[in-house]
Amino acid sequence: MISFQKRGLVEVVLLCLFTFGIYQLYWNVVTKRELNKAGAQIPNAFLMIIPIVHFYFWYYYAKSYVEIVRKSQNDTDVIVYFLVACMPLFRTVLFQKGYNEYRV
Repeated sequence: MISFQKRGLVEVVLLCLFTFGIYQLYWNVVTKRELNKAGAQIPNAFLMIIPIVHFYFWYYYAKSYVEIVRKSQNDTDVIVYFLVACMPLFRTVLFQKGYNEYRV
């Protein structure tokens, strides 16, 4: 059974702000692991901190999110979520909201 940890949106945002983004890096790694357990093929999280290469990581993260959480095979959705993935705090809130609402 696939499960994503439910986290409060306000708490996630506050932790991201108060830790100056360190919690956001942790959140990215943890949710990547949760998506991979659900069957995704997201590459190593180390790639997200390398300039230019991080687009490769975020494309696969967004693609996995769309396929697993949103249950869509639409390429347009992947592009939209990839663009959202380039906006860090907005990405965290939007994706966590999806994880909280996820039902098997």
